[in-house]
This record gives sequence, C-alpha cells and structure tokens, in this order.
Amino acid sequence: LVGCAALWVASKFEDVPDRVPAGRDFVHMADGAFDITDLIVFERTFLAGLHFRIGAPTACNFLGSYLRDCDDREARHMAHYIAERSLQDQVFLPFLPSILAASSLFLARHILGRRPHWPPDLEATSQYTTFTLFPCIDRLSRMLRDQHRTVLSSVRDKYKIGRAHV
Repeated sequence: LVGCAALWVASKFEDVPDRVPAGRDFVHMADGAFDITDLIVFERTFLAGLHFRIGAPTACNFLGSYLRDCDDREARHMAHYIAERSLQDQVFLPFLPSILAASSLFLARHILGRRPHWPPDLEATSQYTTFTLFPCIDRLSRMLRDQHRTVLSSVRDKYKIGRAHV
C-alpha cells in the first residue's frame, strides 16, 4: 500500500496528466492486497505526512524558463546535458538549482562559441551576473574536463546526438 501510494503520487506529480495510471491499476498490481478506498485514504495520509511538500525546483526547471525563447538547439541540448551531469557529483549540492541552470547555459554557450556568452536578456531573466556564476561555472568546467575519469556514463550516453529530446 505504501509503495503503490508513493508511485501514484509520483506519477501524478511527474507524468503527463492524461497518462497517470488509475488507482485500480495499482490495486491490480498489488493483486488485490487492498482496495481503491484504502489507496485513496492512504494517499491522503501519505501526502499529509509529507506536509504536501512533494517537489523542489531543479536546474532543469530553471533551464526551461531561461530557454523559453531560445531557438539554439545545440545550446539547449548541451545546457541540459551539463545540468544533468551535475546531478552525479555531490560537489554541486551547495549551489542553488537556479545558479546551476544559469551556469550550465553560460558554459554551453561558451563551449559552442556563442557571443556574448551571457547576453543581457539572460542576465535579466536569471538575475545573475557572470561574476555571480563564476564559482559554479568553474566547477562545471572541471567536471566536464575530468569526465573521462567517471564510470558513470548513462547521462553521456543519453545525450549523444539524437538520443535526448530537450
């Protein structure tokens, strides 16, 4: 019941709205160990136990807003790759997700030779200057430079040309 309630909440939070599994699907998966009423009641208990705090903004959420009017597919792709790679390294935990997103986009634009690296519209949208972003940009650069040392290749494989749709 706990696992199914957690999956149901997660699917409502993360999935496409018209593709969220029905409660009866979870009852079926559990082979009738509980009924739909039990699931609904426990979902409410589960959410109350979490004080209805089920999500936090991520760098990808911020990238979505920073890239809202961006037609540069390469920069978009690379910024998402850099942001997602940062999830694999605990040294990025002290950085706010908004700073990680802005720094990932700055670094992607820099690597791709886009000028300016941090245009005024992005500075206005993010409210971060290059100076503010520099510590995170520097750490992200080192992460990319040293990426051959990691055995974690799933993100790299996902972002090979044509594999990730961001």
